[in-house]
Amino acid sequence: MKLKQVIKYASNSDLTFVKTDYPGNKIINGIYQNEEHYDHPSWLKKIQWKLSINPQRKKKRIDDSDVLVFPNRSFLRGADDVIVWLGHSAFFIRLNGIQILIDPCLLNIPFRKRAVGLPCEIEDFRNIDYILLSHGHRDHCDLPSLKRILKNNPQIELLTPLSMSKTLKPLGKIKIQEAGWYQQFNCKNIEITFLPSVHDSRRNFYARDRTLWGSFFIRAGQETLYFAGDTGYGKHFNEIQRIMGRPDFCFMPIATYAPQYIMKSSHVNPLEAIKAFHDLGAKYFIPMHYGTYDLSDEPMSESIQKIRSAFSSKRMTGILAELAVGEKLILNSNLRSSYIGY
Repeated sequence: MKLKQVIKYASNSDLTFVKTDYPGNKIINGIYQNEEHYDHPSWLKKIQWKLSINPQRKKKRIDDSDVLVFPNRSFLRGADDVIVWLGHSAFFIRLNGIQILIDPCLLNIPFRKRAVGLPCEIEDFRNIDYILLSHGHRDHCDLPSLKRILKNNPQIELLTPLSMSKTLKPLGKIKIQEAGWYQQFNCKNIEITFLPSVHDSRRNFYARDRTLWGSFFIRAGQETLYFAGDTGYGKHFNEIQRIMGRPDFCFMPIATYAPQYIMKSSHVNPLEAIKAFHDLGAKYFIPMHYGTYDLSDEPMSESIQKIRSAFSSKRMTGILAELAVGEKLILNSNLRSSYIGY
């Protein structure tokens, strides 16, 4: 007997939409949906993957992450607008005096160790205003990291996708705003809008896509930043550019793409990342989601090598802003032949 479909549309009634005709996020029988239809790989295909031999296994054995780490606490001081990569998809950002952490997964995660260290101690993060969480996967929403950050930052507000409160319940009493796609959070001195991505949010074996996933568009003064989250390639990049305009800085994932029959529905490969960057019309390409956790079959340095090659051969427009962990990209009105600081 076929299960009857119960379709609902969800949003946060306290937040405004930037896309006025959007009905909210589609939920079918309690499961959030992507805007475009994507068939996520079945458990059978995943088992097939785990039992198969990786054709790149020899290269992976001699490969390293190709990520440098600069011990550095200076970015936590001062008033400059800055972007600092903390490894994987984690960033520290200061804009208009507002201090933000995005997807701060800063420790080892189950079955995966960090291949690179941190530029500072987790306890060094103080006076953080907002934590942005793109989705509930453990390499983006890491409860042990969040607990340590919250200990010294009880004032923090978490900006999350819809339905994340249950996932975050172990953190205790915290401030949370949940948003659906195309909704703007209520923030002071900064605009932060939650937008689509092509992904999923399974955190365990039995609860698939019970929480939403997505991306962020940040606007402060003349600066605009787009954080793509985890995503497969889709039409949403063009739609985001149409509604929000062309971002100055684009934080784009580049790894976790092999094998394609498993990863394509939820992660861009380097060429798709560049295509998405061009769709957005952004100025600066900041690569992320690479070199920190070994999550898929490709060698850990392969993705950034492909991005460098595309940039050097002029197959990518704009400027490649490849950061080491702990470097700070200093934002100002005079762009930006020398934008890296220590």
